Amino acid sequence: MKKSIELLKCTCRNRIRQILISTSIFIIFITLGYIINGFKSTNIKLLINGITCIISFALIMALIYGYFTQYKDYRIAMQLGFSRKTLWWSKFIELTILTALITIIGIINLHVGYRGILILTSMIVCMNFSITITFFALSSFLVLFPRWLGKTVMMTILSFIIYFITYETINITYQYPKLVHFIQKVLSLNMYFSFYAVCIIWITLMLIISYRFMNLIQIRRN
Repeated sequence: MKKSIELLKCTCRNRIRQILISTSIFIIFITLGYIINGFKSTNIKLLINGITCIISFALIMALIYGYFTQYKDYRIAMQLGFSRKTLWWSKFIELTILTALITIIGIINLHVGYRGILILTSMIVCMNFSITITFFALSSFLVLFPRWLGKTVMMTILSFIIYFITYETINITYQYPKLVHFIQKVLSLNMYFSFYAVCIIWITLMLIISYRFMNLIQIRRN
C-alpha cells in the first residue's frame, strides 16, 4: 500500500498542470457568465454554487485524465521500478478517492433533507463507483492498443456487442414473459439487497478485468 501511494504521488504530479489549465479555462468561462448576467458580490449563494461547480469540474477532469494517462503512468511506474500490481493499486486508490469526493459534492448539491441523504447516499456511492470502475476496465483494455485506429475499431466492436446484448435482452422479454415476471418478482422481494448485490458483482467483475488488462500492458517501441 505504501508503494502504491508513493507511485500515486508521482503519477498525479505528472498531470496536475493539465488539470490546472483545464480548470483555469473553466473558471474564465464561469466568471464571464457571472459578469454577463450581472453578478453581485453580495450574492453569497451564487458564489458558493460557482465554487462548488469549479471544484466538481476539477475533480471530473482529474478522473478523466486518470483514465487517459494509464500508459504514461505505466511508463513512469516501470522507470521507477514499480510492479504492474502496484500500478493497479495506485490507479484504484486514485479513482476511489476522486469518486468519493465527486459523490460527496453531488450529495451536498442535492439539497435533500437529512433522512433523504441517509437513504440515497449508499445507493449513489455504489452506482458512481460501478460507473467509475467500468470506465477503469474499459480504459485498461483500450490502452493495450497503441494507435487511435485500433482503439476506435475496438470501441466500435464493443458498441455492436452491447447493442446485440440489449437487442437480445429485449427479445427475451417479449418471448418469455413468464421468466421476466419471475425475475421481477424475485428482485422486488428485496429491492435494496438486489441493487447492492448486482453492484458488488459488477464491481468485482470490472476489477478483475481491469487487473488482467493492466498485467498485459507492454512498453511500446516507437
